[in-house]
Amino acid sequence: MSRLYDYIENSKQLDTLNLILKQHVVNAEFVTTTLTKVFGEDKELPKELLEDLNQFQATL
Repeated sequence: MSRLYDYIENSKQLDTLNLILKQHVVNAEFVTTTLTKVFGEDKELPKELLEDLNQFQATL
């Protein structure tokens, strides 16, 4: 539940980031694919982050 709460709390920041990316004609699919690739190589990051990115990418 705390991860969901954190997502909700950060939604305003994510919306702002999304607007910035849209303004510069960068889509979420590109960003998610890039982050998944880079984060997948980093063994110190939490597995939950990569799982969440993979789930988000599947929705695009």
